[in-house]
Amino acid sequence: MTIIRNQLGTLLLLAVLTTSPLPAQDQLTEHTLRLNDGAQPAMATIDDIAWLAGSYRGDGLGGVVEEIWSEPRAGMMVGLFRATKNDTLMFTELMYISEEDSSLVLRLKHFNPDLTGWEEKNEVEEFHLVKMTDDAIYFDGLTIRTRDNGGMEAYVNARKSDGTLSEFGFVYDRVGQ
Repeated sequence: MTIIRNQLGTLLLLAVLTTSPLPAQDQLTEHTLRLNDGAQPAMATIDDIAWLAGSYRGDGLGGVVEEIWSEPRAGMMVGLFRATKNDTLMFTELMYISEEDSSLVLRLKHFNPDLTGWEEKNEVEEFHLVKMTDDAIYFDGLTIRTRDNGGMEAYVNARKSDGTLSEFGFVYDRVGQ
């Protein structure tokens, strides 16, 4: 009887462990999260991040960085990132945040000053929504957070040539309002 109870208890414990949902995210770097394998992206609509719309400017990458985000429309927001140094364009990014399967996905492409792309023609960088709070959007490897003064902070991860992960942070002030 004891053996049967122990086996039954073990089976029940295994059943609970295997049917419990996995945590959706882990800390990836200081300011970013990672969507765990098999976890579902967080639920959200584009209207949940309408606060992001506007123009922003800050220092970064040894020069000036800017982001401009459109108002939500047709289930998406469109953004542009521009990095300049010594009044010379370094690169730009075209960004879309769109609704997909009751969640949000941020997709972007990088461009050189002559408009040639970094990614292959049909490739994009893709970031799935991990978590949202009232003042932050956590995509897989990319975080956007509003600041008290109306500006924003953005943190993104990139792999160095040696394969290690590095976090880049940008602090922006809101401009043009």
